[in-house]
Amino acid sequence: MTSYWSAEETGDPVYADDRLFYKVEVWTKKRVTAMIYAGNDLDMARRIFQDFAEQRPYARLTIRQRTRVLDRWPQYRKLWAIINWTRRVPKLSVG
Repeated sequence: MTSYWSAEETGDPVYADDRLFYKVEVWTKKRVTAMIYAGNDLDMARRIFQDFAEQRPYARLTIRQRTRVLDRWPQYRKLWAIINWTRRVPKLSVG
């Protein structure tokens, strides 16, 4: 299937938010330290996100579209959901 619009990229975070681009960002605990990619191609953003996560497994990454977080690394919520679920499982007493 061919697309009729070209892939557009930018280095300006404000322009990326105005155009609803997908942004791959590196975070510290509270703020963004670097924007790796900003463009209208979600597949490209996911490839860059995955490659960067493999190269630097301890980095905190997000794919965002304005304020909506599409993906994050590491995936804390899934990990905490598994931990909390295992704590809630009742232990069966035999005897």
